[in-house]
Amino acid sequence: MEVIIKPYESKYRDGVVDVLKYLWHFSESERYARFDWLFGSNTNPSFHETLAVVAVNENDDVLGFRGWVPGIVWQDGKKYVVARAADVVVSPKGRRQGIFSKMTTYSLSYLRNKGVCGILNLSSNSQSNPGYVKLGWIPIAKLNIWYKVNLGGTEQFQEKKEYNYYGSKICLYPYIPQGLRVPSAENLCFSMKEGQLDWYAERPDRDYLTGVTYDKTGQLSSLFILEKRGKVAGLSYFYCKDLEIGKYAFKQLCRRTDNRFIAVWGWALSKEEKSLLYRMGFFKIPFYERIKKYPPILVRVMGDVNNGAGWQIGSKDIRDVKNWNINLIDNF
Repeated sequence: MEVIIKPYESKYRDGVVDVLKYLWHFSESERYARFDWLFGSNTNPSFHETLAVVAVNENDDVLGFRGWVPGIVWQDGKKYVVARAADVVVSPKGRRQGIFSKMTTYSLSYLRNKGVCGILNLSSNSQSNPGYVKLGWIPIAKLNIWYKVNLGGTEQFQEKKEYNYYGSKICLYPYIPQGLRVPSAENLCFSMKEGQLDWYAERPDRDYLTGVTYDKTGQLSSLFILEKRGKVAGLSYFYCKDLEIGKYAFKQLCRRTDNRFIAVWGWALSKEEKSLLYRMGFFKIPFYERIKKYPPILVRVMGDVNNGAGWQIGSKDIRDVKNWNINLIDNF
């Protein structure tokens, strides 16, 4: 059987969604909704173009799919495009033919031609990780998980709630409100300037809860986004300038989810952010991380990987985990 790797086109949509049943274990209509949100043209506000490749046979039947999610990173006043590794799947009919490796290798020149300067892989696994390393990716950090026990999640939450607390305003939402803007970060992070958070809010397979606080001058002082998924809710994004107000707002938000555990999946957290998590009641389970053996976070540049200068985005070396500021919400 002949295997051809080529850029994804909309004519392959049905074939790709069908093959994705081997990766996304939900209904066909749900697969279409997630695929169109994640890979449909003109959906991602950062980059109005689908970044993906397919593997097809001589009859143009889809055998595999390799998707990438673009994001904008601002550094030193300049805009850079960084791709995040998203979903990759190979049909049972195409396995044991090196299709995964072929699609990934093809993607390197494909993404370079699209103006992508680097690739970030937040979700490799023990099977795929060695293959990425052979193709030039390097590990920069291990995944760490913080947990918080949530015993108060009983209240029904169907509409926006507002509170005044010692002169501060607290707003709780059973969704991500449109137009919400997050504080900028000095380190490498995916920009929300292009309406990215509004795009996340439309994700069809996620339910979000949001807590926002404003100080006496009306400036945003804390922001928490909870992502409900199964038995554990993920704290997808957190920012807090006022610990007392922030802790109270987060407590009120946790009361409105029935998840008994809240988790933070982190790998590029600052000392201040780690300290904040501990003070908010989060803890780590080191032996659980040793048992799970999560694979490392991987990065790659599109230039000469043997050239040290080639690993820069602006003035930041992407091999140094301290130069990153990535949240769970950026992981697909």
